[in-house]
Amino acid sequence: MKLSLKLLTSIFGATLLFTAQLAQAAITCSLSATGITSIYSSAVGTAATGSVTVNCTRLNSDSAANVTYYISLDQGEPPGGRNLTRQNGAQLLAYRIFRNSDNTGSWTAGAGRNPGANQTGGLNVPINWAGGTNFTTTISYFFQIATGINRPAGIYDDALIKFSIFTARNALPALGEATFTANISIPAECFFSTPPPTLNVNYTSFVTTNQTGSVGYSVSCTLNTNYTMAVSPANGTLIGLNYSLVLNSAVGTGSAFPQNYTVTATVPFGQSGICSTGTCTGTQPTTITISY
Repeated sequence: MKLSLKLLTSIFGATLLFTAQLAQAAITCSLSATGITSIYSSAVGTAATGSVTVNCTRLNSDSAANVTYYISLDQGEPPGGRNLTRQNGAQLLAYRIFRNSDNTGSWTAGAGRNPGANQTGGLNVPINWAGGTNFTTTISYFFQIATGINRPAGIYDDALIKFSIFTARNALPALGEATFTANISIPAECFFSTPPPTLNVNYTSFVTTNQTGSVGYSVSCTLNTNYTMAVSPANGTLIGLNYSLVLNSAVGTGSAFPQNYTVTATVPFGQSGICSTGTCTGTQPTTITISY
């Protein structure tokens, strides 16, 4: 007798699926910035202060209690570098922005906009939640235009200067951005850099030639500013003597440097004058007016 045993073996496998949800530290940030509006004078330059405000929120308590973020500042609109451009013109006015009130620490782009490059010009911002979920701080920046730059009168601006905040100097993308405008006006102006002194003419009764005298003066006007000049009164009578005053030029265009002119008095010959003594003197206040 032959016995056979058929063994049926079934192996049932069970797969256990495990899911795990990791809590992520979620932080959102935004920036806002104030712009610059000022007047530029070649003699004193421009110094102004603006600010950038950081607002960050952590969405859960697993976020680190303290973090440090990085704020960069780009170069503004083309052309390259930090330049204000004259509206309706092509002239440029260079400016700088600093992190420190003593105009040190040039604030530059750096950060994640160009990873791997020299990124030492931004600003590290320490954030301490202090047990809460919101953090806000306002940071000043310092805007400067040097003295001695001569440009035509007008409005100069750079409308798209951008602050960006990153988790680190070489991290992309930016957590937040804010643009602002620098708007600088150069007013048209003229002044006497050297006022005219007293003009003297010596005259002898019944002299046979015209007697004259001249003095010089200087006018400084903003570059390319057109101006006119007039003297008043241009004619008069002193101690019985008729005279006239003439400017050597009545028009000019500013160069931002002193421009020299003269005013000449002429007393026609053959006049007797009115003088009961050996010598007489007469004076007449006279005004030279610059219009621009």
